[in-house]
Parts: sequence; C-alpha cells; structure tokens
Amino acid sequence: MIEISDRHLINAYLNICHRLDEPVGDRSVLPTWILMQSINPFHKVAVGGDGGDEFFIGYDRYIGINGMIKDNSKVRNWYDYYIKYGLPVGDPCGLRCANLHHNLNPMDELDHKFRFLQNKFRRNPIKYMQWVDILTYLPGSVLYKADRCSMDWGVELRSPLLNTRLTTFALTLDASRNISENRTGKLLLRQLLT
Repeated sequence: MIEISDRHLINAYLNICHRLDEPVGDRSVLPTWILMQSINPFHKVAVGGDGGDEFFIGYDRYIGINGMIKDNSKVRNWYDYYIKYGLPVGDPCGLRCANLHHNLNPMDELDHKFRFLQNKFRRNPIKYMQWVDILTYLPGSVLYKADRCSMDWGVELRSPLLNTRLTTFALTLDASRNISENRTGKLLLRQLLT
C-alpha cells in the first residue's frame, strides 16, 4: 500500500507542472505520478487498467446522465448536457464567455461527429457517452496522463484492456450487459475476475 501525504502531492505538483506539454484536466495525474515514482525502484514495466471504464461502462456518470437524458425530452444537444452534468471540466459559463470574447468555437470540428453519434444512439445515451469518451477523454486525458507520468519515471505502462480484440468485443455489448442490478458498472469484468 502506498500512503500519500500532502507533502507527496505538493512535490508531485511542483515537479509534473514542468514536465507536461499542456494542461491536463484529469484529477488523477498527481496520484498516477506518485504511483509511477513508487514503482520505479522495483520494476520497469507495469500493467494499468486504462480503458476499462470507457469500454465496460465503469463510470457512474454514464448511468446518472442516462436517466437525466431519457427523463428530459428537451435535451437537444447531448454533448453539452454531458459536459455540463456528467464530465464538468472548468466553468462552462466562463469557457463560453472566453470563447465568445476571442471569437473561438473549439467544438465546431467535433460538433458534426457528436451529432452523428447522438442520432446513431438516440435510444441509448449510455453508448453515446461511451463513444464520446473513447474518442475524446480516453486519448486526450487518461492515456496522455498515464503516458507522461510513466515516461517521467522510466516505467513502461501496458494497458491490456485496450487490446484490439477486447475493445472490439466490448463495443458489441449492449450497455445493460455491463450494469449490475444495483446500478454498478463494469459488471462483465467483475464477473470474470471473481
């Protein structure tokens, strides 16, 4: 077990800020960096669980937002709703104001893709959110964070849950196959590992 104190977090913060190429919004960047630091003296290769939540419906937000979207027929843009209630990053009002002030619309390029996904999964908001995370959050935040932290400590981090055959299989599953009766995700993985 690794115990993390305030001192560890402050040290990690001060060190990793200089090593990242760009800001990272993933809150687990500091504990990930400390974990890689702890692994380094003993091992040079580690196995991670990246992709498990995205491919096997592990995030609680999927289940919560699913109900909100289904109960609210007025939700026209699922992506805006998801960012606001499911995956809030920053202050949406502040971001919108800054974008208007600078005449920016960073989501223009993705808007068409998100609308296509919304139409494709109009009866299955969970699948929609899963795909949004697979296309954006997983590569842009989760894997970026894991890669930077592991490289910083010279640890080769492997992600077996991102195996092509496994992810292809996971995407064929109906979302309900990964949600237990008590509304907990990753049901299939939990069954396989117990």
